[in-house]
Amino acid sequence: MKKTDIKWIRLTFRLILIIGCLSGVLMNILFQKNLIRSLSYFTVQSNLFVLAIITIETLRKAPPGKLFMMVKTGVLMAIMTTFVIYHLVLWPTLSVTPEYDFPFHIDFLVHTFTPIMMLVDYFLFSPKGLLRTREIWAVLVIPVLYLLYINLYAALGGTFEFAGEINRYPYYFLDIDRIGFWTSFGYISLLAGLLLIGGVGLYSLDWRLGKISQHIVDGKGSENTE
Repeated sequence: MKKTDIKWIRLTFRLILIIGCLSGVLMNILFQKNLIRSLSYFTVQSNLFVLAIITIETLRKAPPGKLFMMVKTGVLMAIMTTFVIYHLVLWPTLSVTPEYDFPFHIDFLVHTFTPIMMLVDYFLFSPKGLLRTREIWAVLVIPVLYLLYINLYAALGGTFEFAGEINRYPYYFLDIDRIGFWTSFGYISLLAGLLLIGGVGLYSLDWRLGKISQHIVDGKGSENTE
């Protein structure tokens, strides 16, 4: 396949991702009718990070460097956290909650479409071999910033509404009013540990794929010199 063909495939794929991600975020905000509250969900924030990083990568001419890939990997881990927590933790409860009336198409875009498209983009179109496991801390930056934000939001009187109930926190495992500080701390520590484990796996896979890519390039170079 020619490089120009790959370029157009990548551009088309990313435009579909950008349109789908932006549509999901905008429809989420319009449905909730509360801008600040909508933007205070980790789901929406992680989608916005995806929208930003993919848009920048699509517009920039220079190939991504090490720092950019550290940021992109952090964004990937954040949106995959959204995917995993929604499908494995939240959906089993939401699916049997009569009061849950969030439209399926919005749910699908922000919780499934964007995470999967981001994952595919990462493995198909991102350069490999730039990351090292000693930089694994980068995968925790977005979750830590969100944790600081959501506690400030709650302290300033921000609230969330679900099934007719008003709470200061959007997710059960963060709700210190309900489960207490130490229980919430335990959930957060578990999540951080799982993120680090996932990050180590992703970084290691990235390094191995980088080695394979370099081996292929070197092999082609040797063939061309013969």
